[in-house]
Amino acid sequence: MRNSVRRVKDTQEQIDVCHFGDVEIDFKKYEVNKKGQPVYLTSLEFSLIGFLIKHKDQVLDRSTILDEVWGRDVYVLPKTVDTHVGHLRKKIEDDPANPKHIIGVRGLGYKFTD
Repeated sequence: MRNSVRRVKDTQEQIDVCHFGDVEIDFKKYEVNKKGQPVYLTSLEFSLIGFLIKHKDQVLDRSTILDEVWGRDVYVLPKTVDTHVGHLRKKIEDDPANPKHIIGVRGLGYKFTD
């Protein structure tokens, strides 16, 4: 399957639909499909994958992810990110133990690659 991201231009660049591997995420419809089958993501997982995709190929530290996905006025431990990334990998990666799309960067955080 061809990797593609269709974008809409307005005051801020937004992603409508993202394809990577055998996964399709439709951000407008709030739907995720893998191999043509629906995948249920929690609202937090959906926000997390959206944030990672928006910053494709950039290493994002846990603090930045927490601030942007959970919010600055919410106190959660940085390891919370690891837990949610693990859940997300189980849902969208072919081999969660050897991820191709949500990559951990030792000592720093995570990045998304398609």
